[in-house]
Amino acid sequence: MKRILAGATAASALLVLTACGSGSSSTGTTATTGAATSAAASAGGAPVTLKLVAPDYGSGPADASAAYWKTVTDDFTKANPTIKVETTVINWNDLATKVATMVQNGQQPDVYVGGDYAGFVKDNLLYPVTDVLSPATQQNLLKPFADKGIVNGKAYGIPFVSSARALFYNKDLVPTAPTTWDQIKPSADAVKAKGKIGFGLPLGSEEAQAETMLWEL
Repeated sequence: MKRILAGATAASALLVLTACGSGSSSTGTTATTGAATSAAASAGGAPVTLKLVAPDYGSGPADASAAYWKTVTDDFTKANPTIKVETTVINWNDLATKVATMVQNGQQPDVYVGGDYAGFVKDNLLYPVTDVLSPATQQNLLKPFADKGIVNGKAYGIPFVSSARALFYNKDLVPTAPTTWDQIKPSADAVKAKGKIGFGLPLGSEEAQAETMLWEL
């Protein structure tokens, strides 16, 4: 059974966290972690191929995330010549569904950056963080983010990317930041009266959960 250390998207008060992790294959009751496999390969062991699945956050070809992941994997392979990384970049909106299908077909990746993973923990498909990261690296993680990777008291997700959900305002147009919806409306009307856009909110199919949280907050 191949095991992975995958990540989740977790919403805290003002943050949406995407975590990631890495793993490798195991046979029977003996598991070899991704870290151990990498170390063995780097030391001159048999060549290893790792399959990475990562999200595409870009809006089109010009800013597609594939270019970023190619840089990451090229640098990694340069430092670890016996480890080959096969990368599949999937649109964020389709990522969870496609990874679930991979797992169902027994074709799960070794490294997964992206969506929910609690179900994979239940199916014993993930490596815990302690099998992959050194204690020093674990202690260097931001605790509020790292804690989002915990399932049933054990950490499986490694923080990778976070984005803040916040209200930005122009102090030249709005002297005091509005803190309630009742305050936002007159502030927006005043800005609009000056020929500017009074208030903007992202709306669309992408990241609907984040946009919902903005309204709730």
